[in-house]
Formats: sequence, structure tokens, C-alpha cells
Amino acid sequence: MLDETKSVPESGPEPDSRYRLRQLPGQLAGWLDRLRLRLANPEALLLLSLLAVVTGLLTGLIIVLFRLLITWLHAWLLPSGLPEDFESLSALMRLGLPLVGAGLLILLFTPLTASQRQVGVVYLIERLHYYQGRLHSINALTQFLGALISLGFGFSVGREGPSVHMGGYGGSWLAQRLQLPNNSNRTLIACGVAAAIGASFNTPLAGIIFAMEVIMQQYTVQGFAPVILAAVSGTYLSRVLVGEELFFSIQLLPASNYEWPLIGLLGISIGALSAGFNFALIHITRLGASWPFWLRFLLAGSAMGMIGWWMPQSMGTGYDTIDQVMNGQLGLTLLSYILIAKLLATLLCLGLGIPGGVIGPLMFIGSVAGGVVVITMYSSSIGVLIPHDPKLYPLLGMGAMFAASLQAPLAGLTAVMELAGNESIVLPAMLAIVTASLTSKVIFHHDSLFRSLLRARGLDHSSSPVVQRLHMIGAASIMNRSFILCERQLSRNAASLILHRGNQWLVLTGPERKPEAMVQALEVQRFMEAHPEAETIDLSDIPGKYLKLVAISFRASLQDVMESLNASGVEAVYLQREQERRIYGVITRTQIAKAYL
Repeated sequence: MLDETKSVPESGPEPDSRYRLRQLPGQLAGWLDRLRLRLANPEALLLLSLLAVVTGLLTGLIIVLFRLLITWLHAWLLPSGLPEDFESLSALMRLGLPLVGAGLLILLFTPLTASQRQVGVVYLIERLHYYQGRLHSINALTQFLGALISLGFGFSVGREGPSVHMGGYGGSWLAQRLQLPNNSNRTLIACGVAAAIGASFNTPLAGIIFAMEVIMQQYTVQGFAPVILAAVSGTYLSRVLVGEELFFSIQLLPASNYEWPLIGLLGISIGALSAGFNFALIHITRLGASWPFWLRFLLAGSAMGMIGWWMPQSMGTGYDTIDQVMNGQLGLTLLSYILIAKLLATLLCLGLGIPGGVIGPLMFIGSVAGGVVVITMYSSSIGVLIPHDPKLYPLLGMGAMFAASLQAPLAGLTAVMELAGNESIVLPAMLAIVTASLTSKVIFHHDSLFRSLLRARGLDHSSSPVVQRLHMIGAASIMNRSFILCERQLSRNAASLILHRGNQWLVLTGPERKPEAMVQALEVQRFMEAHPEAETIDLSDIPGKYLKLVAISFRASLQDVMESLNASGVEAVYLQREQERRIYGVITRTQIAKAYL
């Protein structure tokens, strides 16, 4: 008979300093255990906020290193030495550079297993919703190196997807090193994502909204404070180390009466374009899923080389080209060719698995499409469709394409505002973004691109309010610690002694002292009062609430507990740390129901 719920009394002052030093590891472990217990409660905002700042600074360092390496790689590879200036390459170099990049990616991916090759936002969402947010270091390293090659050698991908993955890994790494509860792990991943977007693009507000709307897919008061602090700390560190950067230099005319019909027409056009893009990308991804990765990379490198040879503006992320589009420096014919080339290059690169992000290309495509609409409307004789400020519409197209493809209107709106450094576009941007999102969702029945790609893998996750609430609460915050371990058969005296201790539950152990079931102490007491002649008490025969038990990690959230209960068909769990036999507490279905009702 064991009692693992009683704490060991603290000893008095010990004069031997060597003894105190020997006690430090145990004291530190005890302090960490108390910290984990507090973080299991979703109301532990102060502790979580401090960890969020650490996550933001850690993520900021990773993103700054990533940005500097990309800049160095472009300075080394491109004749002009300017980032993204692939137009300065000769036609032969534009043809060969992506092929060299494909070869390097094949070398990088060849030693890896299929699971270690998984990278990007979709991988992050999958791990968050199906694997308690535990991200692996080898995948993060693969993402870091793979994205450097992809962006450095001219593939049509963005850097925000890799940034999100690496930021999420920063939060997950910290949580796993400290063995924090899974609910805290989820929050720190969101903190890392927000800090990564903020540090990478100097857009902290967009990072916050993206983390909550796209990654977490929920807004909570408890989650906002840590995520905001992480975004601020990561962005601030980036500004200190590499300076404050505006990606686009654009001066809009003073706000006047906007051409609302034209803005609505732009939104509808971008919505249809985003639906077509999503449809094509999902089908190319499905088609190439069964092909070996080396073949997909070679095909992507060959396709990107040929498209880049024809239209160099399609290579890389293309922020320099977006700036030219917004300032009206490109004609209709060239814009149309660039739009076609960028669509083809992005679909083939991302669909064939090149490690990189989709948001940058989406914003490029949206801005060019907005430029095409503006120039086309100038040739019309309809006054309400002739733009007063042509520079506005590529900007609106950028946000509309982002929002419609990802079904993330707030993230699209804040990203455009911060990237342009102009808040006067809020009203027209709202109309364009909502119109585009509704067109894609209602008319073409397209969901978020990331969720659609998850479904293409045979995965989908529930985002009901109950599930979201259960994910936010750590199991340790509601566990019952009033229990005692005992054998199934007890003498009457032993049973009386156990009841005298006042524990609520008696946990029955089997071979090797493994907990198998539990019974309420009140039921045992009633049985003994009803059978005063019984000298031996068989706890498994007591009528009443006899609950079978399964083990679950001390770090589990209440949603993890519910999934474990449903899978095993039992009514209660006991919490223990991995690779330890110590039991921290027990939880029943009834306790879980009370936690979220």
C-alpha cells in the first residue's frame, strides 16, 4: 500500500553547504513542477507572458539570421548584388539557376525520411491539431536550409511559410525543453508564429492576426496578451539588428470618394482568380504526391528555369516587381505576361513540393491582377470604373488575394495596411477583401487553402467552441490529487486506516503496481458499514462507481484526455510524467464536463 499524494516536509536549515548543493537539482525540479501546474491553468497569464517574450526574442534571432543569409546569397549569386534582382541575370543563368537549386534540394532531402521532409504552414497546423504541437528539430532545420535554397535560387515561393514554421518551432522547442503542458505549448507556438511574421516583414499586427486567425483559428482573451508580447519582442529585435524596413514605397493620393463599383469589381475578379489558384494548386499537389521527391524537384527546377528564362519577374518573391506595379511603371501587355508566368511558376513550384511559402506569391499575383484591372478600366468610357488613384488598386488586389485564398480577411487587411504603411486604405480594403472572400467561398465553394491541403492529405480537424476550450485547459489544472494507491483486497483494519486519511479516491493497482481502476472512498465506507462481519474487503466487488483507468501524460490538455477516454472506453485517467511511475492525479469525465460548462 502506497501513498504518493503526501509531500515530504521541508527540512530545517542545513549547515553543510555541500548538502545544500546536492539538494539544488531536486529543488529546481520541484519548482518546475509547480510552474507546470500553474501553466496548465489558462488563467496563468503572467507566467505565460514571460515565456512569450522569451519565445519572441528566440524567434526574432532565427528570422534575422534567415533574412541575412538570403540577402548574402542574393548578393553572391546576382550580378547587381541586390535582393530579388533576378532580372539582372543572363537568360542562360535564369534557365540554369533553378536547376542547380533543385539539385541542392535533392541532396538535402535524400538522407531524410518521408516524415522528416514535411515542412511549412500545413505541416505546422497538422502537428498543432493532431500531435499536441510537438515539432521536430530535423523538420525545422530542413525548412531553414530548404527555404534558403529555394529563395536564393529563384523559385517562385515566399519566405513567410518558412518563417511561420521556424517561429512555431521556436515556441514548441521552448515548451518541450521545459516540459510544459500542451495547452501552453499551443500558445507558445502561436507566439512564435506572430513573432516570425512580425520580425520577417516588420508587421507585428499582421503576425498577431495571422497566428490567431489562420494557425490557431480562434480568438481568446487569454491568448492575445502573450501573442502580442511575442510579436512586439520579435519585431523589436529585428528592427534593432537589421533596421526598420518598408517593403513597398508608395504614396497614395489623399482620400476622396472612392470608386466603389470598381472596388467591388476588383474584389469579384480577385475572388474568382483565388478560387482558380486554389483549385489548381490542390490538384497539382495531389497529382505529384505519389511521385518520388527527386523527380518532383527536377520537374519544378526545369519548369522554373524555362519560365524564368521567358519572364524573369516571375522568379523569387518579387517585391521589387510589386513596387513597380504599384507605381504604374509596367504596361498592360507586360503585366499580363507577368501574371501568367507567376501563376504557372507558383503552382508548379509549390504543387511539386518546393519548400517555401504561398503568401508572398499570392500577394504578388493579387497586386499584378489589380494593375491589370486598373489599366483595363482606363480604356473604358464608364466614369464610375475609371480609378481616381491607380496606385490604390494593386494594393487592394494584394490584400484581396491573400484573404480570399486563405479565407483570412483580418490577416489580409492588417498585412496590407502595415506593408504599405498607410491606414487610409481601410474602407476600400475592407470592401475588396470581403467581396473577394465571399466570391471564393460562396460562389466557388472554396475553403481556406491550408485547410483544403490538409483535406487532400486525408486530414481535417474540428474547430468547435467546445474543442477549442478543451485545448486551452491543461489536465493538470483540474486533476484530483486526493487519492491513495492500494491493492484490490484489503483487510478491514487496512481499509479503515485508508479511509481515516480522508482521500476521496482509492486507486487499485495490478501487477507491478500499475493503476487499473479506482473507487470512491465513500462507496467503500458504505460497504463496510453495511457488512460489519466482512474481515476482507474486495474493492472490485463493491457496488457503486467503480471506474477503470488509463494513463495519460502530465502535459495533456483536456481535449487530449477526452480523446483518450473515447478511444479506450473508460471513465477516468491518471496523470503521470513520461518514463516515470509517479502519479500526479486522476480525472473523471464528470470533472471535464464541469471545466467547460
